[in-house]
Amino acid sequence: MRRIGIALGAGVVAFILASCGTTEPTATLPAPEVTVAVADSGVSLVLSWSPVDGAKGYKVECDGQVIADLPDTATMYKINGNEYVCKNVKLRGYDNKGNMGDAYEKDLTMHETNLTIYSTDDTIATNPSWVKIDFTNFIVSPITQGNVDTTANNVGYFVYYYDDVLGIRYFKDASQTSVGQAKVEIAFTDPTTDVLAPSTGYSLMSAEVNTGDRFIFWADDVNNGTYGAFDEADNFGVIKVNSASGTEANITVYIQKVGGLRWVKE
Repeated sequence: MRRIGIALGAGVVAFILASCGTTEPTATLPAPEVTVAVADSGVSLVLSWSPVDGAKGYKVECDGQVIADLPDTATMYKINGNEYVCKNVKLRGYDNKGNMGDAYEKDLTMHETNLTIYSTDDTIATNPSWVKIDFTNFIVSPITQGNVDTTANNVGYFVYYYDDVLGIRYFKDASQTSVGQAKVEIAFTDPTTDVLAPSTGYSLMSAEVNTGDRFIFWADDVNNGTYGAFDEADNFGVIKVNSASGTEANITVYIQKVGGLRWVKE
């Protein structure tokens, strides 16, 4: 009986070995080569790509969620910001077995800067009331009025202004002050939770600033594109008021780095 048991065991092993063929490794599809464009006055982001050899379809992801499953003939997809506003977009092909290929990835995370500013009625002259935004390098700096340079290209300024008539504090574009218009004009919405910058409702002076407020801004390039209209020379962003007490305000400025795109999701 011992020998029969051994024989049966060996037979089972042989059967298993015979049944396990060698599996050929599946080659991963390469990431698509993608061109990105802004459309619909900044509402939409369009992905265009060349066909990927071996792809039987493509999937588009917004912040990790699949929002489109496309056929192998697809070479373009428009993400409509009225439906989806993303911080991260991916596109990848898949083969006839459903194996996912490498992803093209577009990072749409807004540039973020935290800073403290002081309203114009602050008694310490060296405390900065102005904010300078360099839209070429996405550098946001608190400065005093003496450091405002309205001749600098692709730079905008706003001031944390105290209105002694109304007794309130608000943000004001440089063009509404004695320093004059900068090369980029900054206009503000009323406080909002929207993640798609609106098509209307901007003002060169914001509403009263309070803790917890969130303003969307439109940075309109005066020299490039069409002044007074949305285009890819412009930028959109958010000013989040973390705290506002007395003359001091702590704010976070977010800037969408893709020119003309109105997606402002922090």
